[in-house]
Amino acid sequence: MKKRIISVVVALGIILSFAGCKKKDTKKETRIKKTRTTSVSETEEPETEDTEPSVSETVDPNAVKFDESTFPFIYCSDELQQLGIALSSSMLGISAKDAGTFFLSTLRERTNIYAEDPDLAFCTPDLKGRLDQYDTIYEDKVIAQDAIALFVSKSNPVDSLTSEQVRKIYLGEITNWKEVGGKDEPIVPFARENSSTSNKLFTNIVLGQAIPDTTNVPMVEAEGDDYCTFLTPRMFDNTAGAIGFTQYYYAQECFFSDKVKILAIDDVALSSDTIRSGAYPFLFDLYALISVDLSADSAERVIYDYLTTEDGKKVIEKAGYVASADTTASSKNVVCDLDSYDPGEKPQEVYTRASDEPILEFVPGDYSEIYPFLGSYMSGSFGNRQNLYGFIDAQGKIICDPIFTYPTRLKDGMYAVTRYDKKPEGQVGIIGKNGAFYTDTLYDHLYTLDGVLTFINVEQNGLQLFTFDENSGNVEKGAFLKMNDTDAMYCCSTIIDSRYIICENEVDEEYYIFDGMTGEDIREKLFGDKRFWRYGEIFEVLKDNPTSRDTCEKVIDIEGKVLFDDPDSELHYISSKLFWYGSIDGDEMKILSREGKVLATISNKEHDVEDFRASDDYLVVERQRMYEVYDLQNMQLLALADIFEDEYAYPVEKPLDYYGDPLGEGKNEPIFVSSNGSTAQIRNMNTYKMVTFSTNDFTFCYQMNGTVIKTDRETWMIMDSSDFHVIAEGTGFTELYVDNVTQKYYMTIRNSILNSSLQIIDVATGEVVLEDLPNPRNDRMEIRSINDGRIYYETQYPNDELFGTPSGCTIVDMDGNVLFRYNGLAFIRDYN
Repeated sequence: MKKRIISVVVALGIILSFAGCKKKDTKKETRIKKTRTTSVSETEEPETEDTEPSVSETVDPNAVKFDESTFPFIYCSDELQQLGIALSSSMLGISAKDAGTFFLSTLRERTNIYAEDPDLAFCTPDLKGRLDQYDTIYEDKVIAQDAIALFVSKSNPVDSLTSEQVRKIYLGEITNWKEVGGKDEPIVPFARENSSTSNKLFTNIVLGQAIPDTTNVPMVEAEGDDYCTFLTPRMFDNTAGAIGFTQYYYAQECFFSDKVKILAIDDVALSSDTIRSGAYPFLFDLYALISVDLSADSAERVIYDYLTTEDGKKVIEKAGYVASADTTASSKNVVCDLDSYDPGEKPQEVYTRASDEPILEFVPGDYSEIYPFLGSYMSGSFGNRQNLYGFIDAQGKIICDPIFTYPTRLKDGMYAVTRYDKKPEGQVGIIGKNGAFYTDTLYDHLYTLDGVLTFINVEQNGLQLFTFDENSGNVEKGAFLKMNDTDAMYCCSTIIDSRYIICENEVDEEYYIFDGMTGEDIREKLFGDKRFWRYGEIFEVLKDNPTSRDTCEKVIDIEGKVLFDDPDSELHYISSKLFWYGSIDGDEMKILSREGKVLATISNKEHDVEDFRASDDYLVVERQRMYEVYDLQNMQLLALADIFEDEYAYPVEKPLDYYGDPLGEGKNEPIFVSSNGSTAQIRNMNTYKMVTFSTNDFTFCYQMNGTVIKTDRETWMIMDSSDFHVIAEGTGFTELYVDNVTQKYYMTIRNSILNSSLQIIDVATGEVVLEDLPNPRNDRMEIRSINDGRIYYETQYPNDELFGTPSGCTIVDMDGNVLFRYNGLAFIRDYN
């Protein structure tokens, strides 16, 4: 549970048609747009080691030795980024993990170079085509080959297709597996979205044309690169007769699943050997491009020349690529220790299933705890993207394959789940706590009305309400609310008093308010032609005066009753549950609930009130010289504190999860921070203790179950909330979690956003409870949740400076024992 920064790398342009594995020597005669030259030392002596380098049998004393300051930026297509990591690891003598951080983050940050005109690039044909359009003159050469892999469910008896059969399947001319020697069942071909590298390669090399719209091939979306194609096999759990495609590099690197197999084409099995020999039909080249303006001793030219030497080909092969058969000599030797680069072992899957057959419905049971996982990305109704999710239990057993879209964690461990295969607009249902019951997805909407979860179905002339019993999971038919304007039905935003239907179409700026008893649209009766704003269940009607700014004429409730009509006052937000009504120049201000009830009256006789803010437990009134703290339960004044000149005061809250909900249960303590931008004070209004510390724009304070956490970009500190003595402190990036079952609080510490290892600290004691979580490939790690002493985390194959794509998800206990491991999947954040 945390905030997360996501960045997406976009590359790609025109595909160059290719058939075979022939070296090309092509230069474009256009003017050079700009040049950058990096020189490296040719005479620096390599460090003396006990063993000889693994790549070269002897070390040339004049060989080029790179360090982090001289290693150049290399722009890589997504597919070729692992080659950049392998080269930086081998040439710098650092681990694959450190090389990933250096290559994907440090180099880009240091150089600030983008894809328009890189000095050196590793690319697929589509990016080569794009770079050829720019003004830089490039020299290029083939450094490796790749191929299009076709895969099907392992249960499919078809092991081989001809090139023509593949083409006819995707053109819609072959539609049943029995036509190619398989079962009598429909063929369901999947493809990547049209803008993807995989799709462009496939349509260029295999089809020779775009996939016709008339074939209705489902398009599978991915975030960032084609690695996400490997979420595609999870669809085979749900789709009989499916067939899909991707690049061989991804297939041989990431295809761990025992549920899919790669087809032979024209009776040629896909392998490195058949690619290298040219026997496999669907081949394409991988290129290195270099600006011709670079000198022979530039760092970029040294690496470019090195790639097609015998030693360079060994680096390419170890990174998982099929190196070009051509070998050339390099004008300079390079110090390169191939043993430094170790991508790690492919992790073994650890999981069980409730059934060996596809599990296409959720079966209720006593699962102790259930957790959703992301199974695939698919294009849905009207071309909208749909993420499909399944569920596992606390022991790591898959109890439901990915069939749901957007599961949302409700209170007490229930989940609202949606399915678009039931109805184009989607239908929602509820899975009970620990999977105890399932209502089925039979309803159009789910709302909380008057504190009760309520289903709503859109019918011909209104809305049918269904009440939901959270304990039993029973659903009973309730009131029917009429709506005379059926066009507004799908714009329903809330219902007030189980009667009045508020419909807001923000796109068209149309608003409707129906009386569900009569079906009448009462908007005009309430507001006439005047503008209005809704605040919870009350409305601010604005004066009609075009010569001045909007001002409040009156505040009314849903039945038109005037609650306030002070001509000098206005309605303002404090939070989604609290509002204030009055004037900054008036003598008093009223604090209102969502229903318009006056919770408190705040005196402003000295006209010194400057602002209001609220947490879940406290209201803060900021005055010019002090702030007042009120308990929201009874609006009693709890504390007063002086505010010094130029200070800003705010309550210390619980940390929030990704969706803005506070972590954990229980009431916050009245702890507040006052800051002038450079220094800050934390004060406990119960104990009157305080601590002063330096602060900056990246300093955050949170309170968690008797402790206060202070973090910034580089350091962290855990303090006791009563007297602020230090429990533990250190350096590194921090993220905060709560175990929703035990209500214990944890903090993770990592030294880099790309770190492949981290520590888990018990916030109450400051002790490290677990480190070195299982991560065989040294991928980037993202913890998603901690529940009942189990840690749910995702590993990500790095493909960008800020995030990766899922390589698998794992559950371990607090002793580090693996309870669940499934490759190619991702957990989702807990919405609690």
